[in-house]
Formats: sequence, structure tokens, C-alpha cells
Amino acid sequence: MSEVEQLCIAARGAAHTMGMLPGHVRQKAIAGMVAALEDAKAGVMDANRRDLEAAATAGLTGPMLQRLTVDDKVFNYMKTRLLEVSQLPDPVGRVLEGHTNPQNLRVQKVSVPLGVVGIIYESRPNVTTDAAAVCLKSGNAVVLRGGSEAVHTNKALADAMQKAAVANGLPKAAVQYVDAVGHEAVKELLQMDKYIDVIIPRGGKGLIQSVAEGTRIPTIKHYNGVCHQYLATDAQVQRACDIVLNSKMQSVEVMWMLVSVPP
Repeated sequence: MSEVEQLCIAARGAAHTMGMLPGHVRQKAIAGMVAALEDAKAGVMDANRRDLEAAATAGLTGPMLQRLTVDDKVFNYMKTRLLEVSQLPDPVGRVLEGHTNPQNLRVQKVSVPLGVVGIIYESRPNVTTDAAAVCLKSGNAVVLRGGSEAVHTNKALADAMQKAAVANGLPKAAVQYVDAVGHEAVKELLQMDKYIDVIIPRGGKGLIQSVAEGTRIPTIKHYNGVCHQYLATDAQVQRACDIVLNSKMQSVEVMWMLVSVPP
């Protein structure tokens, strides 16, 4: 049995436990990850330096290296996002809608966890913490697979979150990271339809299309994101210009930067 399959089997077992845990336990575990990340900061930064050195040697430059970099700003962002997610209302068990039928039977649509969520993403390490936190908050187990260029950083982050999860009552396998490099691990992960309930690819069009075409697992995908800015007749023109400049120049490597300003 391969390492990928072992991780997925363990995640399936953890998902059953996650679905029954009360919201306050999941909340406490995610909040505890903030301190766990701070404790692991030196190791995360060292791992990131190793990834950056390897990426530079492999010829990555400019925006690609920027996406990979974890500096103090990015590190603090990850901790803030974990805390924000922990404080969100519990999404599990919410009654979304309902009615009483003519036989006086109450019918309700109630939110429940998906089970095991597989997330495949590219080089940005903060996706590791963002994705794991959202999955855990919603009562799911998660199997993460980031880009090979960020393998050391992502593994250090996942290990810190896993440690906090266990310390606060979550099953260890609720957060799993596939650290095998190369495309074969991704291909194998996409065949784990017995254990993974949904796959979410996060990245460029090529990654998303490759994932969607390579699996029978239900896939949540977005493909193209074309961001437009429209100017209302009563808008402040200078503020609109400032927004355009900020969106195009603050971080040229992000996928949500402004693409078009229609006439």
C-alpha cells in the first residue's frame, strides 16, 4: 500500500470523528494553531529558505519566487486568518431551509460536512493554513498537496497544525499533507475516490484543467478569474484611479489582480 493511500485511509477514518465533534472543539483546535505556528516559526522560516534556494537554483525568478516567500508579513497573515476562521459561526448543523408537508412531517435542509476534502494547489504556502482551517471548521478532514517547490514550507506548516489539532481534541489524521514530490503523487491522489469525497484545485488554468480531467472524484473548480472595475457615474475618479494602480502594481503575482477596466 502506498503512502498516499495510507494517508487517505487515515483521513477517511478521521472524517467520521470530525463529523461528530461539537463546534467548540473545532474552534479551539483552529485557534490553538495560532500559537503552534508561532512556536514553529523558526522551523517554518528555515524550511522556506531551503525552498527558495532550491527554486532559485531551478531558475524561478520574480513573481514566482514572491509567491513562494514567507516573510513576517505573510506569516502574520496566516496566523490572523487562522484566528478569524476559528471565530466564525459554526457552519455545521445549520438549518438552511425547511417546511412541513401535508402529512405534518417536518422536512429540513441541514448543513453537514462533506467528509474528506482533497486540496491540490501551487506554490503559495499560505494556502496550506487557509485551506486546512476552512476544512476543519466545517467538520471535514483534509488531505493537502501543495506545489513541489514549497514542499518543505508546506510540510512544516502542516506539522504545526497537526500538532495543535491533536493537542485540542481533533484526530491526528484530520490534517494530512502529501509531501511526495513529482506528478505521480498527484495522479495517485486523484484516483482515491474510495476515500476522498471532493477535490478542490487552486491555481492556474492548467492545474485546474489537469485535475478535473484526471479524476472521477467530484471537483470544485473555477478556471478563469477575470477581474473588472466599473466606474459609476457618481464615483470619485481619483479613488478609482488609485484602486486601479493598487490592483495592478501592489502584487503583480496574485491571480485576483485587476484585468480589465471597461470603457
